[in-house]
Amino acid sequence: MTRDEILALEAGRELDALVAEIMGWTRYQNKHGLIVMSRPGAIPSHAHFDQHPNFSTDIAAALEVVEKMTAEGHGYFELCKDFGGWWNATFFIVLSNDDERRALGYGNWKYESDGNTAPLAICRAALLAVMT
Repeated sequence: MTRDEILALEAGRELDALVAEIMGWTRYQNKHGLIVMSRPGAIPSHAHFDQHPNFSTDIAAALEVVEKMTAEGHGYFELCKDFGGWWNATFFIVLSNDDERRALGYGNWKYESDGNTAPLAICRAALLAVMT
């Protein structure tokens, strides 16, 4: 998926399913030909229709994504709201151990996204960090 495709995703089940994969959920086709998701650690044949969280619309679920991403080495995270009401979510991945170079932004990667809600901005930024 390209950066532009990720940034064009709207809040909803398609985006939630992509984020669920970041969170360890597994997408598979069941015996009836339906694409379903199974919870992390579940046996797929026993997880017929697990309902993954609404990551792109529920702030509590979106913050779980932030916790997982930062715990797994995706640097640090920043969330802010501008004067126009848009949210900006950014994952900063620091690659330099040199404090001076790090302070100047050298050796860092930044994955950011805007959205009209905080969960939407978080989900897009998370996808950018793992898929681009």
